[in-house]
Amino acid sequence: MKPIKLEIEGLNSFETKQILDFSALGDGVFGIFGKTGSGKSTILDAITLALYGKVERSKQNIDFINTKSKKAVVSFEFEIFSGGSEKVFYVTRTFQIRKNGKDVESSAELFEVFGENKNMIEEGVTKVDTKI
Repeated sequence: MKPIKLEIEGLNSFETKQILDFSALGDGVFGIFGKTGSGKSTILDAITLALYGKVERSKQNIDFINTKSKKAVVSFEFEIFSGGSEKVFYVTRTFQIRKNGKDVESSAELFEVFGENKNMIEEGVTKVDTKI
């Protein structure tokens, strides 16, 4: 898998929307560097959350939402080699804190990307989880 773009909002240390453009890094290996608390682990959490809908190091399903936010949104565009060709996919997930303040309502969408166009493949958490 090759990451292309990651959008994070309301997740751990990222209160406002941040866009990480991995395509600007070119080909090859890259590192994620920064001071303690700057969000390095959150970048990896966001990728995991976008793909699989959960963060393993989270004790509760609400822990990863920024304390100043009511919701977290992660979107991840990535490329994989499948069936003899490169394919680009875009997955987006939203996690909204319910009124009880203890539970999260989530949604998910998965698209295949063709240039500037996106074709929805699946919608709904269970269907996206299965397809991923």
